[in-house]
Order: sequence, then C-alpha cells, then structure tokens
Amino acid sequence: MGFCAFHEMAGKIDFEKDYEPQAVKGFSGALAVDEVYDGELCLFFATDPLNNRTVSFHLCRSGSSTEALKFLRHLESIGIVPKVLIVDGSNIYRFVARWVWPDVEIQQFSPMELRVEFQKRLDRETGRFSVLCR
Repeated sequence: MGFCAFHEMAGKIDFEKDYEPQAVKGFSGALAVDEVYDGELCLFFATDPLNNRTVSFHLCRSGSSTEALKFLRHLESIGIVPKVLIVDGSNIYRFVARWVWPDVEIQQFSPMELRVEFQKRLDRETGRFSVLCR
C-alpha cells in the first residue's frame, strides 16, 4: 500500500469513535502518559503499557498544565480510571492527575531510572543468551 492510499484510509478513521472505545474496553488499569514537542506543537499521548496499546492523544500548541488537565479530563470522560499512572520526571502530571483521579498511584520515573532499569533487563537477557550459547 502506498503512502497516499494509507493517508487516505487513515483520514477515514474517527479515532474517538472507532479506536478509543476498544482501548477503554480492554484497559488494564495502568496508564503511561507523556508528551513530545515539535517546534511549537505538543503531542500528549497515553498508553496502556500492559496491553501495549495507545489509548488516546491530544495535539496542542503548548505543553502547559492546562493542556495536560484537558487531556486527562478527556481520558476520564471516555472511561479511563487508572489504578496506576506512570509518568516521567516532569512535574506537569503529578498535580493535575490528582485533580482528575484523586486516588491514583503515581509512579514517576526519571530518564536515569529508566536507563538503569533498561540496563538491568538487558543484562538479564544477555546473561540468558550467553548461557544458551555455551
């Protein structure tokens, strides 16, 4: 399938109507939220890490706490009530998440913690591989 055909098909998908209900139906209770920036644009996104699935996203002009609150309220409105919220080292989610989900457990990982955890897992897997190769 060429890019034009893919783009045309993607344009026919109503994400909120066609995709989000499926993500909500199988939601595990764990939600990871983050944002990425491209110039003046900010894309907030939420994933269900236990199901390896994107739940929703929000494109805006700033990565402010107001926009983060809008995004989290949208997640709440579609039926997402996480038991655990996984965030990076940014302070943006710690406070607004409590306004939306007062009882959520927040797990905050800094980039360094993620690297350390990744290295531990890599070492574990590499060790398994080296045992198999002996």
